[in-house]
Amino acid sequence: MISGMGSNRIATVNGQPFAQGESHMLTIASTKRVIQCTDIRDQSVVLSISGDSQLRELKIGEPQVLNRR
Repeated sequence: MISGMGSNRIATVNGQPFAQGESHMLTIASTKRVIQCTDIRDQSVVLSISGDSQLRELKIGEPQVLNRR
């Protein structure tokens, strides 16, 4: 879910609210990982996940599964 407008947007990922630039520790595939919100767009959020070299874009309304590689 994405709420707010302009630079005051908040994206909720796995129940945790993220502002752009914020990081939180989340459990993904039974492993705790640091997730950083790098960008909040109109219909998606871009995340950096510790241990992953690529950014992930999560789009509103599309189910996402983040698995450790």
